[in-house]
Amino acid sequence: MAVLSFGQALRDALDLAMSEDERVFVAGEGVGVSIHYDPNLPTHGLREKYGPKRVKDMPVSEAAIAGLAVGGGDGGRS
Repeated sequence: MAVLSFGQALRDALDLAMSEDERVFVAGEGVGVSIHYDPNLPTHGLREKYGPKRVKDMPVSEAAIAGLAVGGGDGGRS
């Protein structure tokens, strides 16, 4: 059994979900920005693999993130 950090395990799960369903996207604060090369970060490499439409870096605004989540859940990807 492989030993993974929590971030690596989360990234693997996100990668699997995104590869199986093109409607899956990730949005949040700092998810699309690679300030430091750290392979333990949960979204490391996902923006390069799936593009900016599926890995969205959001501003520090709970209302914007909630609006994107509700819109994505109600009518598809925003």
